[in-house]
Amino acid sequence: MFDHLKEISSACFKEHLVGIYIHGSYVLDDFHWDHSDLDVIIVVDQEPELKYKQQFLEELVMMEDILPAGGIELSLLLLADTQHFCHPMPYVFHYSNMHACRARQDPQAYCSAMHGVDPDLACHLRLIRQSGYVLFGRAIEEVFSEVPDSAYLDSVLQDLRVSDEQFLADPAYYLANIGRTLYFLVSGRIVSKKEGRAYAAKIASGEEELTLWHSLWQEMSKHLSGDML
Repeated sequence: MFDHLKEISSACFKEHLVGIYIHGSYVLDDFHWDHSDLDVIIVVDQEPELKYKQQFLEELVMMEDILPAGGIELSLLLLADTQHFCHPMPYVFHYSNMHACRARQDPQAYCSAMHGVDPDLACHLRLIRQSGYVLFGRAIEEVFSEVPDSAYLDSVLQDLRVSDEQFLADPAYYLANIGRTLYFLVSGRIVSKKEGRAYAAKIASGEEELTLWHSLWQEMSKHLSGDML
């Protein structure tokens, strides 16, 4: 899987390929082949022409049989952007299982449209700076500038701005992310969903000081507008 990803990236982006970086559950020791996805950031020093994006997309789609059950989530970023972080971060290509059907139906249209900015990239790049794995290319410190706490928190808290119905549809996911966010405010480190759930359980059981929990919740509230909580 990793060798093939390096092979197709090198073939499509050639001398413009700066590096391939793994993040997400794989680097947080919470990866499970039967349900996880593989989270990848690829950095190039020049935006590829449309024909090379389409070639890369077609290769990604054909990788389906050798990927974990959750597939792959991949963003293509420019070195000029990763070395000078801004929020939300621009991307020049993105692919995940969510877009697979659309990508197969009209690859050219998909590649033409799939660019913009993504607030989630603040989370991904912060984790790469902390725990990322260099699959290929230059060192993380040479490629990625630091991600401010404020950008990271804005990114994760956007994910928590959901309706009651959305929360109740997947409470384990949201409770894990609440626990992860509170842990980040305590330690400045990103932990896995598994560790986030464990930390949330400690708070609920009273193992963590309630006064600490209140102070953290107040800190989180500063980053939310109106009555989102």
